[in-house]
Formats: sequence, C-alpha cells, structure tokens
Amino acid sequence: MRRIILFSVLIVLISGVIVPNAFAEGVPTWVKNTAGWWAMDMISEVEFVNAIEFLISDGIIVISHTAIDNEIKSQKIPEWIKNNAGWWAEEQIPDSAFINGIEYLIENGIIQIKVELDESQVFLKKRGELIDFIWKGEGLPTRLPDSIEYGITDKNFNELKNLKKIDKIEVEMKHSVNSIAYLMHPSEQLHNDLIIYHGGHGHYLYDAEKQIRFFLDRGYTVLVFSMPVTGYNNEPTVIINNEKREIKTHDDFKFLDSEKFSGISYFVEPIFVSLNYLDEEYDYTNYQMIGISGGGWTTVIYPAIDQRISHSYSVAGSIPLEQRTNQRDLGDYESMHPELYKIASYVDLYTLSSIGNDREFTQIFLENDPCCYAANRLDFSYNDEVKNNIEKFGSGEFKIIILNENKHNISGTAAMEFFLDIDEKNIAYFNNSQERMKENDFSMIQLNKENQIPQDLDKTIFIGGDFTSSSIMYNDFSNFDMSDSNFWYSIIFFTDFSNTNFSNSDISYSIVCSPKIDNSLIHNADFSHSMIVDVDFSKSSLKNTKFDSTSCYNCNFEGIDIKEIKISKDYKEFTNFAGSNFRNSDFRDWEFERVDFSAKIFSGCLKSQEIIPISDLTGANFSGLDLKDVVFTRTPSSVPLESGRMNEIDFSFADLSLLNLTDMSLKNANFSGANLTGVNFTDADLENANFSGATLDDAILDCSNHEICN
Repeated sequence: MRRIILFSVLIVLISGVIVPNAFAEGVPTWVKNTAGWWAMDMISEVEFVNAIEFLISDGIIVISHTAIDNEIKSQKIPEWIKNNAGWWAEEQIPDSAFINGIEYLIENGIIQIKVELDESQVFLKKRGELIDFIWKGEGLPTRLPDSIEYGITDKNFNELKNLKKIDKIEVEMKHSVNSIAYLMHPSEQLHNDLIIYHGGHGHYLYDAEKQIRFFLDRGYTVLVFSMPVTGYNNEPTVIINNEKREIKTHDDFKFLDSEKFSGISYFVEPIFVSLNYLDEEYDYTNYQMIGISGGGWTTVIYPAIDQRISHSYSVAGSIPLEQRTNQRDLGDYESMHPELYKIASYVDLYTLSSIGNDREFTQIFLENDPCCYAANRLDFSYNDEVKNNIEKFGSGEFKIIILNENKHNISGTAAMEFFLDIDEKNIAYFNNSQERMKENDFSMIQLNKENQIPQDLDKTIFIGGDFTSSSIMYNDFSNFDMSDSNFWYSIIFFTDFSNTNFSNSDISYSIVCSPKIDNSLIHNADFSHSMIVDVDFSKSSLKNTKFDSTSCYNCNFEGIDIKEIKISKDYKEFTNFAGSNFRNSDFRDWEFERVDFSAKIFSGCLKSQEIIPISDLTGANFSGLDLKDVVFTRTPSSVPLESGRMNEIDFSFADLSLLNLTDMSLKNANFSGANLTGVNFTDADLENANFSGATLDDAILDCSNHEICN
C-alpha cells in the first residue's frame, strides 16, 4: 500500500527560502525519503508532477527564469530524472543534480508554472497547513510503533470464528499518552485490502466485536483503534505549571497545547505510525477506513491528511460547525478546536478526504440517532459545495447516506454499504446467489409472504448461516437447525421457529416480533441490544443467553430459571422487561445490575402505539439483593399502571434504598429487614405488607392501607 503523496510532505516540511537552482541548507532527511517514494513507485508520476508544480508555484523551489520561459512541450518524465530522485533521496548526488532534473521538466513543458494557485492547489496547501499545525512543522511521522506483541490472547474475541491471530500495536506519544491498536488477521484472507476500524469513544476495542466479525468473516484484515484516553489506552498524569493533572478526557488536551505541540496529534499519529509499520511489513493493496461517532470524526480528518486511505466511511461523525445548533451536536475538544477549523473547515476536510484517484469519502447519518447528528434535524446543502470542490480538483467522490435507524452504532446495513463500496468484486459476489450459498451467506435476504423458504430444503442448510441485516417475515423455519447462525441487525416478524435449534446464534441488535418458538433450543445465544416483543420463552429451552441492553416487552419467562438470562455486570445501559412475566421467579442467585421492569409506551412490530405495563413480578423473590440499580416504576409515570403485578413479592433483607415504588400494588409484600431508606411509596397499596425490622429513614410514606402510611 503506497499512497503518501509527495506534496503532502514537502509542502509542510521544507521550511527555509530556496536559493536559485538549489534547496536551502540542511534539507531534512524525510524530504529526501519522500522523493525516494516516487523513485520506488510508491506514488504516481502524476502525483509527483503535481507536487513539484505546487512547490515551484508557491516559491518553495526557485528555478532560473531561463528554465521558466522556455517553450512548453509535452512528454513523459525520463527515467534518469526518476533515478535522480532515488539517488538524491539516498544522498548519492547533490541538491543541484536534483534541481537540474526539475529544470528539465519545466523546459520541456512537463511542469507548468502558474502565477497564482488554482482552486485544486489551494486544497493541497490546506492539507500541508493541517499537517504543519498537527505536528508543528516536524512533518508527517516516519517512525514505527514503540512495541508490537504478536499473537496475543484476548478472551473478548474468543468467539470470532475467522480470527487467526491478534497483534497488539502500541504507540507512545508526548506526555506519556499512548494508543493501543489490534491488528486482527483472518484465518482465511480473501482480500488484500486492510480495513481500519475506529470505534471512537467506545470504552474498549471489543465493543466493536460485531463489526470486526463482519469484516473478518468476509476475509479482511482489520486494524482496530479507539480514541485517546479511552478503553485500553491510558490516562496519564502530567505536570503542568508545577501541578499534577490527570488527563482523563479530550477536553484536558487543551492544557497540553502549545506552540510546539498540538493535542490533535493524539488522534491521528497512532494511525499514521501503525500504517508505516504495515507499509514496511506487508503489501496491502489499499487501506480502507470506517469509524463511528468520535471514530467517525477521526475518519473525517485522517484521510484528509493521509492519501494512503482509499475509501472512508464516517458514521455519525460530524457536521459543519455552523449547523451545530443542538447541544448534543457540539462535540469535544477535537471537533470544535478553533485553530484547527480556521485552517480547514469541515467542508474543506470532507473535500480533502474525497479528492484523488480512487478516493471516496462517505458520510452516513442515522435518521433518529439518540446521540448526535440525527439526520432528521440536519441540512445537507453542503453536499453540493463539496462536490463542486471535487469537480474542480478533477478526481474523487463524496456522498451522503441516510439510514432509517435509531441506534448510535455501525449497523449491519452500514457495514454492508461499506463492504460493497470498497471493491467491485464484492458487488459481483453479493449478486452471485450460488456463490453466496456455498459460503452460507444469506445476508440481507428478504423473505415475506410472497417469498417463502422451500420446505424441502435440507434442515441443516442454515447451520452457521450469515443472515446479517436480513428481513424475515411470515415464514416457516420450523424444524431447521440454525445453530451458530448470525442474525445481527435483522428484522424477524411473525415467523415459525418451532423445534428450531438456535444454539450459539447471534440475534443481537435485531427486532424480533411474535415468533413461534415452541420446543426450540436457545442455548448460548445473544439477544443483546435487540427489541424482542411478544415472545413466549416458557415453551422453549433457554440457557446461558445474553440480554445486555435488550428490550424484551411482553416476554414470558414463567418457569424459566432466571440465572439463564445473562446480563453483564457493570453494563452501562438498562435491560428492559416491560410487560414481561416473571411470576414466582427466584432472582436471588441472578447476577444482574441495571434492569428496568417499569411500564413503557411502545410502537412497532406493525402495531400502532400501545401501552405496555410493568413486569408481572407477583410472588417473585428478591430477598437479600442489592436493588439500587433496578427500576420498578418511574415518576411521573407516563403510562397507566396495572395493579396487582407486584403483590406477594419478597423484598426481605434487600437494599431498595432510594428506589421508586410509586403507585405500586404491593399487597402481602415482604419488606422485613429491608433497607428502605428514601424509598418513595407515594400512592402505593401496602395492604398486609410486612415491614418488621425494615429501615424506613427518609422514606416517602404517602401510601395507603398500612399503618406506616401518613
């Protein structure tokens, strides 16, 4: 992979005045290395010529008037000039010999001198100024990573089937800020392109496990980053003005900025240094890049300065500053940095990331993004300005894609858009149904009443199938073995899965409505981040299945061993069980924290808006548990509450401090020995409830049918 452009380096890094027919004294070695790239075919001839034209036009190289005024002719660059560039890079010839070659190019009309910069060269100058600002005149990094650990083990990726090995790449930077990236090699490599995946503010690299799997399964090597001071990256303590300061957020970088250092380098230098290593050790054809949120921002600025990136997809990453009227769209230090955006506006950055041969920059926005840059409130008129800039430059492509989605994430659809865009061969493969069948690839399949699965198929045909971003409605998959299958980001409505084996299957980030799962095996499955509605698990075998941040509405878990519902401890988002049946369930040995049993208003699954009551917890046992992170109801309640769904519940010796039990029917509930400090019992029915030995300090007792009530 060889796409660093000569002018990108030379514009920024040659700093003195050039005397006629020569460079100033002390030309940095990296400038000569850059000339050597062209000699070794690491950049194109066109790129080299454009670079020299710019350097002369901008006065960085000064040539004699004799050379400038000669008649213009047109011919290709002779081989001896290319050899000169390589020899000059290796210091085998003097500066004057290299300049003689440049004069020859001018005399023969290969390079034409312009008095003023045209608009395309203005953007090249902006690229140089960006590089100069980020690295304060030191130029693009030529160094390699500080350490590489080969073949490491990370249990968080143990379930990735096509993962051969992980190499851990560490880059250390000023003020002891570091970056840890994973180079993830597929067991079966089908493509010679490398994908850079940037998870942004995601806490850890494994937060992108689903997306990484998507690309590994399709035979790509993936280089995974997260933003500085997040995830595996450190949070150093630095000395500023003789005082210690912990660097925990990006906004802390402003305390490190100076005339000699920019904190923006923390976001881009690890990528550049890592690609230097890959250039040296591998021979990838192209580098492609995709990022979400803060990683989407990085996927705006990084391709703007490094033309080694071919296609780049920024998902929910940025909008122009003048459009940031919503508080959620303002962003951190890096996305609002005044000095940075004086040099290049966001429109300039979008242009720079787009321009060049075989280069394309794409922005993906989500219609109802709960985080930031929701498409339903944005103005995309800047699209025309970027495209006009590209047209003036002569090559490159820019586009905006809007997906009707409401999760701040790179979805299966977004990943598929990227996959199909980066290589025409991927489109040919996707359209070849026979080839895909051989690979068990059913991704984005559309099944409905008119398009039914044939019932005479081998019942094992779908084992290990990839149904990413599929739509399966009104079909019959009963008696099929669908173990080890992947339904990531799929829609599954009103389909019969009776007697179906879903063991080890991934149904995360999906919408599942009213399936029939009688006698189905759901072992070691993953429903994380899915919306599941009207599902009766009581008729199936449910074991060791993940429900992290799942919304399971009107689900029936009666008779299910609650320990088989797996919710990760310390998980940052709630798992919701509105309307679900947990009658007589024993929660005492359940490992959980953030769970929400409260009522909800819901629209979806082809239904109009409906009210879903609180979970039915009648007779449930929470004895002795810490319930501080559990929600039973919310105040003020936005939906009518159905009475009688928490009667006879056992809260004995549990910690319910500061919980909200407003409007609850708690008849015959057992609160003996419980910590009820600050609990809100407003309008709760406490008939025959047992409070012996309970702590009621600061409890709100505007309740009814009990002697403790006001």
